[in-house]
Amino acid sequence: MTKEERVKAALAGQAVDRAPFSFWYHFRHEPETGEGFVRATLDFYRTYDPDLLKVMHDTPYEMPVDKPLFEHADDWRQLPVNPPDSGCFGEQLRSLRHIAEDKNDDAPMIDTVHSVFATAQRVTNGRILEQLDENPDVVASGLKRLAAALANYAKSAVENGCAGIFLAVSGADARTLPSERYADVFLPLDRLVLSGASDGWCNVVHLHGDDLHWDALAPLVDGAHAVSWSDRAAGPGLGDARARTGKCLVGGVNERLIGGYTPEQVRAEVAEAVGQTGGRGLIVAPGCAVPTETPPANLRAIKEATEPSPSGESFPRIL
Repeated sequence: MTKEERVKAALAGQAVDRAPFSFWYHFRHEPETGEGFVRATLDFYRTYDPDLLKVMHDTPYEMPVDKPLFEHADDWRQLPVNPPDSGCFGEQLRSLRHIAEDKNDDAPMIDTVHSVFATAQRVTNGRILEQLDENPDVVASGLKRLAAALANYAKSAVENGCAGIFLAVSGADARTLPSERYADVFLPLDRLVLSGASDGWCNVVHLHGDDLHWDALAPLVDGAHAVSWSDRAAGPGLGDARARTGKCLVGGVNERLIGGYTPEQVRAEVAEAVGQTGGRGLIVAPGCAVPTETPPANLRAIKEATEPSPSGESFPRIL
């Protein structure tokens, strides 16, 4: 199977020749876009050969020059609806086009889009909830404009070579927000962002955090093709998640521990994940970005563990 065929089969829960895999880390590259970023991404891709290429998106949401951070709720009246083809968004789109052109194979590429809560936290220096309490109407209006800008960008990412987006959702966990507040305020906005990529065929919703509000998140997950979360580090496990959703599961590798593993431990963890799912409806991946300093041998072990064993079995034995 080609990479595209393998990923599409996994998304549909169909048989695959081997489980597709992916992983990602932050390049810590300055600047975050441009020729150097494209080169780093392609070097990473050619080194580790993932079936699904998740492009990092570390550029911030572009703010007014005279208002780089919103310190008060009323500042949200000034939030710009940044067009996708200019500024930081435009730079990322140019990078996506170059990566797609130079990749030279059919591996699907998805771009990271950060959720409304995550983006709002960045532009308020972590004070979005405080500002929402201060002036709910003004901030809610600003958040809707922010969601519209992110949705427009998601649409453009698909139009510029991406098979979909990797929507990184923050705030939907018990340590951050009650489930009711996430559902009332942020869920509709995140669904709007995801809808921007509706023409894509590989939209992944990534649920960031521990103690996730799975029930509140169900409508968002239902709108995606696959769901990613820290199944090893925070739970629930792949088996429990399979009982919750029929979506393709993206997980199986503990991103918090892989840096200290041996390659053998990585291969065993992947094999166990494949065993949990029977090798269907699974994209083997970490629950979030792996540490940039993870030993290359450990990262290569992820692919090695998905390959057929010497005995000819379709998937490795559970170790």
